Amino acid sequence: LRFLRAQDFDVQKAKTMAIASCKWRASVNPLSVHSGMLPTTLPSGFCRLGGFTKSGMPILILDAEKYKPSQYATMEEYNQYMGYFMELAIARMGKGLER
Repeated sequence: LRFLRAQDFDVQKAKTMAIASCKWRASVNPLSVHSGMLPTTLPSGFCRLGGFTKSGMPILILDAEKYKPSQYATMEEYNQYMGYFMELAIARMGKGLER
């Protein structure tokens, strides 16, 4: 349903988006990422959790000043870093919120 909403209920676009999401999740496998796998990205402080909205949604803070991709070990590590924080945010979502 979230992909349909994101694509204004265009089924073909939602399908394309869902497939791309599944492919990304399969390649990054964010549920298996742990802090030890992020030696250069995690200490950068580029991304962090910043509390919750009034409705219970987690807030991710991305600090553009600390975004220095040339200092990251690999692009794969950066992708894992973003997946890691997305999974942390999803895990902290309140009951009844769409994941």
